[in-house]
Amino acid sequence: MRSFYFWVNFVIGGILYPYGIAFVWSFMLTSRWKKCSKFLAATAMVLAVLGPGVVRILDIGGPLFVLMEIVQLILFILYLGIFFVDPWWKKLMTFVFFVVLAHAAEIIVLPFFTSMGLVYNFDFGTYELFVFQTLCCIVNLSLSTVLVMVWNAVTKRQRPPRNAGVFLLFPISQLLLMRNVNRVYIPETPVLHQMLFATLGIALSFVADLVFFYLLMAQGERDALEEQVRELEHMRHVEQLHYQSVEARRKELAKIRHDFNNQLTVALHLAGEGFNDQSRKIPEELKEKIAKTKEYAWCGNAVVNAVLEEKAADCRREKIIFSAELEIGNENEIEPIHLCSIFSNLMDNAIRAASKCSETDRRISLRAARKGDYLHIKAENTALRPTKETRPKGRHGYGQEILRDIAAQYNGEFRTEWSDGIYTAVLSLELIKTV
Repeated sequence: MRSFYFWVNFVIGGILYPYGIAFVWSFMLTSRWKKCSKFLAATAMVLAVLGPGVVRILDIGGPLFVLMEIVQLILFILYLGIFFVDPWWKKLMTFVFFVVLAHAAEIIVLPFFTSMGLVYNFDFGTYELFVFQTLCCIVNLSLSTVLVMVWNAVTKRQRPPRNAGVFLLFPISQLLLMRNVNRVYIPETPVLHQMLFATLGIALSFVADLVFFYLLMAQGERDALEEQVRELEHMRHVEQLHYQSVEARRKELAKIRHDFNNQLTVALHLAGEGFNDQSRKIPEELKEKIAKTKEYAWCGNAVVNAVLEEKAADCRREKIIFSAELEIGNENEIEPIHLCSIFSNLMDNAIRAASKCSETDRRISLRAARKGDYLHIKAENTALRPTKETRPKGRHGYGQEILRDIAAQYNGEFRTEWSDGIYTAVLSLELIKTV
């Protein structure tokens, strides 16, 4: 029986436990390799720490035991550094949580363990360690599930998965199973085949925990993606309405100017016929009204002109110095609604960032030019150093996603950078001729 428990404890402590920890981390952090599955990444963790784990088991109480524990902790940190691309503070935070949860699980399990009439014995060949390790794995995974949901809610603004509370039924039922196993299958002389089936059932239940955890967290990720898609669709709908309003305003202004020009012609004709008193004031009034309705000629594209006239008014309201050098005509290769969306989002992002600077340091520069088969658009604005607090929240954060999506549609790219107080956004679009 001693060799049986030795190998069972080795599988639980040396394989299942680090596998579960790596599996939890894969839902808290961002993988460096998108095509590498979470299951494969967790297997790599097990293989990394397996060697020192074997040495620890064979040298319990010896000088290598503590040394190998330190080596395992170092390997955990290296694993986080190699397999994930998140900032180091996030990686170290997950490691700290791992250590805290490991100790918390032992503190929670110990009273339950002693209530079963067992005495803790750190010997890999004993039934007591088998029960203790199993209980710790169950409780640790339960605590980790709660941690992942809280972590994702804080760092990724991801809502908890639907029906997440159902997961608790699994560990609770397994704790009751362990208590029942201790009472029923452990007489004075344990029977090997009885314990073998009990152990197999417990191992399968732990695997079921991992599978259900995966399904639960994967559902959470799908929910987050669906929410993002809904937000992007909403933003596109808003952009569609914005474009329609810009077009309607432009056409209406054109009609007004045309009507005014007709009236001006009539007024001038009356003046020529000698009706000076009645018509003298009409030309001046009409000229003033026409000037008020005239669109600023930012470039040779009517849609871009209308958008920039609107955004220039926002800049004046926010006391932002705005300048533009645009070599854009009627670019038939680009959908008008896309041009509206591009310049609206670029200017909205720039205005939002510049308005947070001091009033004496608010500037936006917009440049665009066609070079060969590409249209290059560059927006520069003063901005505070990007931090978690200054990042746009809610729907404001989807402007750049829309710009990346438009760039992808035109075989182009969208990139941003912040340097010395200047935020730069560059958009390149391939001008594909339409038949």
